[in-house]
Amino acid sequence: MVWIKVMESATRQRRHEKTRRAILDAAGRIVARKGIQDLSMREIARQIDYSPAGLYEYFEGKEEIVQALCAEGHQQLSAYIRQVNEDLSPADYLTLHWALNSSLIKENYHLATNANRVLSQIRPHLSVQLEEEVRSAKEAVKFDLKQTGLPAKEMLFFAPLQTAIAGSNSVRLEYDSIESGLSLRNVDPYGLVFRRHAWYLVGFDHKSGEYRIFRLSRIKKLALKSQKFVRDQNFSLEKLFQDSWEVFTGQPMTVKIKFTGKAAKVVASGKRHPSEKVLIQKDGTLYYTARVAGLEEVSHWILSFGSEAEVLEPSELRSKFAQITREMQEIYSGRYSLVAEKRETYRVKGFKK
Repeated sequence: MVWIKVMESATRQRRHEKTRRAILDAAGRIVARKGIQDLSMREIARQIDYSPAGLYEYFEGKEEIVQALCAEGHQQLSAYIRQVNEDLSPADYLTLHWALNSSLIKENYHLATNANRVLSQIRPHLSVQLEEEVRSAKEAVKFDLKQTGLPAKEMLFFAPLQTAIAGSNSVRLEYDSIESGLSLRNVDPYGLVFRRHAWYLVGFDHKSGEYRIFRLSRIKKLALKSQKFVRDQNFSLEKLFQDSWEVFTGQPMTVKIKFTGKAAKVVASGKRHPSEKVLIQKDGTLYYTARVAGLEEVSHWILSFGSEAEVLEPSELRSKFAQITREMQEIYSGRYSLVAEKRETYRVKGFKK
């Protein structure tokens, strides 16, 4: 009887470890494919065909699963570091060095801290020969992603928002919108993205009842709420931005532009949107077509080419450009004077010139 009980206990233990492993493997796949913001107990249960409530027999919640994944990742990194002396080629190390020293990482205090920790763990294991081989090449390439706004202020909210996203905690924002001014927003945070030179929070805004994008530098105050939210499993950051020119989202529209002269050569030199189609004529004229969300952003790009760009479609954008042209003509047709207005002279009592 004792032997039977021991066997039953061992079987239960193996079954427990197998299920726990399946949970972690499923969680790892979700994080790798969609990001930590899309990880949920419900999605894990769906992937392994298990009851969501049953997962709590193995983990207290999503946070404990994330901690377990991080612990495994650290173990794997440690194992990699022990072998790095034999396995890391100069090209591998240079790629890692350049990526972790890009301006995007260096200007973000929290990402930079992690990057420096990784490099400090790897460097002691590098051979002298490898260090010599890459010494001159390390400074030859730099990834300088221009970040506008107030990076220091953005970073003030970065870590708390990461915590809120990982824990599915709602947040309360005091946000200064360019269009509507200062307002209080209750937001379910879904992710942090770097687009158009700045960091943005993507989340469900309860005030508008829609998914909105908030620039971190325009957040005045931030408070994490104890209230939890359930993520929409159909939401995807990739789908949200798939039609965006830069940041703006919404209903996409087809734009057609005619480029001539130097502008045609510039546009032909690289791809700017996933949906774009380019037709080049024998005389060098280029016809550009793309389906984009956010006509305001693509308008700025078109205007940068001046008279060498002509909007063909949509008609509303063509009319807008005609209006802009008339307004600019009115501004620049007048004479500009550098003569300052006369102002009252103030004198300090008791002061003699």
